[in-house]
Order: sequence, then C-alpha cells, then structure tokens
Amino acid sequence: MDQELEREQTATREDEGDQMPSWREVFLYFLMLGFANIGGPVAQITMMYNHMVERRHWLLEDRFAVHVTRVRLAVECRYHYCRRYAR
Repeated sequence: MDQELEREQTATREDEGDQMPSWREVFLYFLMLGFANIGGPVAQITMMYNHMVERRHWLLEDRFAVHVTRVRLAVECRYHYCRRYAR
C-alpha cells in the first residue's frame, strides 16, 4: 500500500516539476522553526503545513497528515508508558 502511494506521489511530483529539497533547505527551515517557537505545537504544525505542503510542495497533504499522526501516536504511547511505570 505504501509503495503504491509512494509511486503516485513520485509521479505527481514529476508531473508538477517539484524537486525534493536539499538537506540544507530542510535544516535551515527547521532551524527557523525552532527560533520562531511561538504558540506551541499546534501553531508549529500549522506553520509546517503552510510551508511544506502549500508553499514549497515538499509533501502532499495526505503524506503530511500520515506523518503528523504517527508522531502524535508515538508521543501518546510514550506518555502513557512513562505515566504507568513512574509510580
């Protein structure tokens, strides 16, 4: 399933003429995001969405949603694990 989605995204990117960002671009973006830490995680996710999906077209909207969901799930699991065994 993921391979099919990856192929579709690659084909879409090639059709649109978008290029993958360089490591330097990604590093500088996250450095700027770290310095502009205003509004907490919700504001940062919105800033990331605006930059990565809408302006730069680094990710497709579906792919961005999948990544955000995975990160939130990982944080939730870690929180509950620590809470349970910290007693």
